[in-house]
Amino acid sequence: MAKKDAAFHNAMILKLFLKDAKRAIGAYIGTRETGYDRRKGRKLLLETLSDLETLKRKLKKIAQWPELSNYLKFVYRDSHRTERPEPLSQKQVKKELQRIAGLDRSYSDFAPDQMLLRISRFETVVNLAAGRATFGPGDAQRDQIAQEFTDQLASAWRRATKTWPTCSRPTPRLKNPSPFAFLLKTINRELLEAPQRSANDFIEYGVKSVKRVRQLIASDC
Repeated sequence: MAKKDAAFHNAMILKLFLKDAKRAIGAYIGTRETGYDRRKGRKLLLETLSDLETLKRKLKKIAQWPELSNYLKFVYRDSHRTERPEPLSQKQVKKELQRIAGLDRSYSDFAPDQMLLRISRFETVVNLAAGRATFGPGDAQRDQIAQEFTDQLASAWRRATKTWPTCSRPTPRLKNPSPFAFLLKTINRELLEAPQRSANDFIEYGVKSVKRVRQLIASDC
């Protein structure tokens, strides 16, 4: 009877932990999937900056060339030409002039000088994005996501087992990881896709989590 009770108790502990662990893993994967290949993204942004700089030089040349700028405006007008019978009445002439004025206003929104201004503004944003795109070892967003993940697992471990999770950095003397550290390693290597994995099996985050869960529960007491 005692063995059955113990088995039932262990099964309930496992069920409770798995429920919380699945939720934590799902949240972690969902958060990381909202990201992107930052190295590839940064490469594209840098290429875009180069292309934008070239485009700006070309647009500046066109804007400073009155004849060519006026020709572009004429082509835009001509592309919106409407067939009208000849001769035009005074009323029709007035209406046609209004139509041309409207086309000129419309064209001014993307004329070379305006496009140059807009591209310069966009270039500023792209330049900032390129500078922030690479994940470094201390990237705040990635660190926060991973830390929240291990915090949730540490809390789930405590709730389910009623024991404190332990986690230590590997040393020559420490050959076998603790059960909690082994759990992090297993999840990292067996359940997560390559882009979502931690380079050190979440150990650095796990070390902090075992301290944080103690502090959190102590503050609630």
